Amino acid sequence: MIYITGGSGFIANHLKYYLDLKKINNVVFTRKKSKKFYFVNNYDEIIYKKNVIIVHLAQHSNTKNTIENNKLFEMYKKISSHNWTHQIYISTAQIYGDKNLISNSELDVINPNNNYSILKKNCENLFLKKNATILRLSNVYGNNMPKNNVFSDIFRQIDKAEIVLNDIYPIRDYVFIDDVIQAIYLCILKKFRGILNIGTGVGYSVNELASFILNEVKKKNTLIKSKK
Repeated sequence: MIYITGGSGFIANHLKYYLDLKKINNVVFTRKKSKKFYFVNNYDEIIYKKNVIIVHLAQHSNTKNTIENNKLFEMYKKISSHNWTHQIYISTAQIYGDKNLISNSELDVINPNNNYSILKKNCENLFLKKNATILRLSNVYGNNMPKNNVFSDIFRQIDKAEIVLNDIYPIRDYVFIDDVIQAIYLCILKKFRGILNIGTGVGYSVNELASFILNEVKKKNTLIKSKK
């Protein structure tokens, strides 16, 4: 049996769909009212059962809020204390710091520099003590992705004469959602313990990303500008 937290999220929905295809029993928990998933007010209400692997995808929408981050950390302390068969915690490559370095090694020194990555670091330390899997994801994209990302910014302006983005120079590693789901699935099967980076190892600037998308939709003459 697989438990999944963060049921209203992008990755959780794709993981649920994939596990259903594989005919693997799963229960998805969410703090939002849903006809599809199991509602909880807080994830530490989840009742522990033997022989369950739990995938921790839950986070709150305002990752800059220190009070909410502290609440989430305390929740993870409670839920991780159970003797689950295996725990998989979904972290972020942002934990290495914003250095435009793409091919980070899991052994590299981390440099969390905002509330979100500091929370992820603290949660990682918590789960490593439980001999869990830590997956540090690069920038994930795919069907039904959240609206607050560079892909959505580009698509919203796709029919305009020019596309204006916050900053076209940062270099990022973009990983497709299906590859992320495969990584989680393999960790479920193999019960890998420790830290893994999940990405392509290849970086593209935001300008290059926009150019690729424009080329695919045959709009090569569209200008790409930066607000900065």
